[in-house]
Amino acid sequence: MKLFLMRHGEASLQAPSDMQRPLTERGIAQTKSLLARYTKDFSSIKTIYASPYLRAQETAQIVSDAIGVPITTMASITPDGNPRRVCDTLFEAGESGEDIILITHMPFVGSLNSLLTSGDSSFPEPFMTSQVVLLKADQVLPGCMSKENIFIP
Repeated sequence: MKLFLMRHGEASLQAPSDMQRPLTERGIAQTKSLLARYTKDFSSIKTIYASPYLRAQETAQIVSDAIGVPITTMASITPDGNPRRVCDTLFEAGESGEDIILITHMPFVGSLNSLLTSGDSSFPEPFMTSQVVLLKADQVLPGCMSKENIFIP
């Protein structure tokens, strides 16, 4: 299976709360640019999981519009989410063998990436806004996925 890990597009710093930070015009353009360049690479995705935070939901909507897949909100993939718990959820979701994209935040996305590729989440790999990392493996397990590609807007 393929697991695409995506950090949301650039977000405004002005909002009533962190959860309500919207994408900036640049963040929208970044995400659309990435999808325009790599849509065929994302064509196998069957499930979009997105953080409930506004900027992730807006990014997910752009992805959904581009590839025609509905969005499922996953409450556990917020900036302070627990990568080990999410890994267990992804293991179950990945048993179908369908390709998945997670649209989330730093530091969570960097920690999850490190956990899945090296087995250790204590050194999060940095992600730029709208960056996608493609991981592959037969199952979603700590230290068992290999990095296949990096997509940068």
